[in-house]
Amino acid sequence: MNGIYLGKDISPDTSGGISYNKLREDISTNSYFQKPINKRVNYYCIGINNPFNYSWICIYPYNNHIKIIRQSDPYNQFMIKTFIQGFLTISLKRISQINTFKDFDIFIEHFKSKFLIFSTYFISVYVQSYKKSTPKRLTHICSLTLKQVIKFFIKHADTKKLLEWVIHKRINNKHKKNEDIEKIKESIIHKYKNKIMKKNKIRNLQKLSTDQSKEENKKSNNSQKNEAEIILSSKQIIGYVSSGGHVLSKGYGYGVAHISFYLFLHNLLNHLFALKLLTQQEININVNGKEFVFLGLMRNVNSAYYHHVWINLVTEDMYLPF
Repeated sequence: MNGIYLGKDISPDTSGGISYNKLREDISTNSYFQKPINKRVNYYCIGINNPFNYSWICIYPYNNHIKIIRQSDPYNQFMIKTFIQGFLTISLKRISQINTFKDFDIFIEHFKSKFLIFSTYFISVYVQSYKKSTPKRLTHICSLTLKQVIKFFIKHADTKKLLEWVIHKRINNKHKKNEDIEKIKESIIHKYKNKIMKKNKIRNLQKLSTDQSKEENKKSNNSQKNEAEIILSSKQIIGYVSSGGHVLSKGYGYGVAHISFYLFLHNLLNHLFALKLLTQQEININVNGKEFVFLGLMRNVNSAYYHHVWINLVTEDMYLPF
């Protein structure tokens, strides 16, 4: 861009990628502040920390230093698949003995203590819209809670896709396929509702006296503290879309995202336990599984609404359409 060499790899965790995304952020920020105040989206009040760049710091454990595992390398892909297969097989032995939400919570706490080391490692996944939605660059990918997963499978979803990695008695809601899915909306965070207007007001105040200058400095410091504060939505963010759009050949919205490997594993455990409770029959891990599909949520940065999506691992015999 304009003679700036960013390198061949501009993935979000590389120096070239960081520079590229910072450049795009600066351009988008300038464009945003050129709009009249009443025409700007107040991102803070809908829980968007930064609408113009990746906010890795919003993903547990709130760390900006991430590492993306390159799945274009067949060796890495084989290692990830083998690890997940072993992880699920061992976990299922424990989960098969759990019958209450309380005991499952205890199991998850044990999981966190062992696997938090993976929290800053990210993997690439495909994001496929469940119905009418289109993932775009910087779209938030979020988790469903265990109870939300159970409720969704009971009311709407067909678990056919999950048979790819977990063998179970299929839950088929064919007759409910055309039913409207209740929209999930982010609640307005009222303490940030007027934040942008206040920031602009502070920037325009003039220093009329020494006392006023001190007061302005105090306000400015408070403003800087607020700007450094992490703005979190009500849904747990697990990653961000790097590219996406509506794919005509597929007929639905499709994207590529980078999500926390640790939270990827956590979601698989939630789905395992949900299937155990719903089917009331023996379930087993499919040794041929390689995509590890699960349900999640997505939200575009200019929207307060969440949409359901299928999320699955990028495998070595699949290609990136973006």
